[in-house]
Amino acid sequence: MRIKPLLAALILAPLWAFPTLAADSTVTAMPAAGALTGPELFYCIQGGVDSKCTAAQMQTFGGGPPGGASLTLQYNNAGAFGGMSGTSWNDTNRSLTITGVTLAGGSFPVLALTQTWNNAATAFEGFTIDITTTAQSALSTLFSVKRNGTPKLWLNPADQVAVAGDLVLTSTTGRIYLRNGGTFLSSPANASLQIGNVDAAAPVAQTLSVQSVVAGTANTAGANWTFDGSHGTGTGAGGSIIFRTAPAGGAGSAQNAYATAVTIDSPGTLRVKGFTVATLPAAGTAGRIAYVSDQLTACPALGGTFTGGGAVVCKAFDDGTNWTHQ
Repeated sequence: MRIKPLLAALILAPLWAFPTLAADSTVTAMPAAGALTGPELFYCIQGGVDSKCTAAQMQTFGGGPPGGASLTLQYNNAGAFGGMSGTSWNDTNRSLTITGVTLAGGSFPVLALTQTWNNAATAFEGFTIDITTTAQSALSTLFSVKRNGTPKLWLNPADQVAVAGDLVLTSTTGRIYLRNGGTFLSSPANASLQIGNVDAAAPVAQTLSVQSVVAGTANTAGANWTFDGSHGTGTGAGGSIIFRTAPAGGAGSAQNAYATAVTIDSPGTLRVKGFTVATLPAAGTAGRIAYVSDQLTACPALGGTFTGGGAVVCKAFDDGTNWTHQ
């Protein structure tokens, strides 16, 4: 349907009674019409035929009036404007509110977005929000997920991510990246925490430390570092603290097995690794301690070397040349 430009503004009451205009008059010189109530008629052309149109028909030609309550978003409701329930637009603060309903069955997300990326040269962004901070409360959040009104996951202006509950990595290869990927925390097996990335052909040495006194602070003692073994109850002994290493094995590419090197037992005693005389590591690294389990006779005099083949246990010390009794 199309409307003749000039005649579309002329209300026909009756249809044939056009108002009389002075010479050279324009539409803008005509008096403004009042509110349309419905019975007014307009001149229009439909399918090449001169026709009359009502105000209601003209409204459908333009899409009709907005649906729903004031401030609600509009959607196509079977060809007519519909107000989107649960929405409200605050034009002053440019703020959109969307509320869902109580679901008794079925899953209907309040917002479900999908997108496909298909260009290796493009740095895509699936969701972005850019907040400019000039002044704000310390309790402000850039992003916040709540349950029953209580924050559960949020990001604050100090670039801190907080989780009120457990942080669960479901993948068996999941890692936590620190220092832009320079430090990793991973878990190679259940109940096992590894500092560093997954095992590699050229592993990177790792350092575990505790907080120290900052440089520039004079004559201040450092803090203790406490390792706790597992608690026992009653007459049950507490757990030991065990340090293990992986001694060299035969030629091959399989990982060498771990073996206990040092144990701090529940009573607080220190137990080092034992060897037979024949299996003692090659001497030459001064300061190492161990024990031999098969000294032939009584332990040799201090500084003496060992002879295997017996069952006497003796403390052994690497003096840089030999393993000797100490």
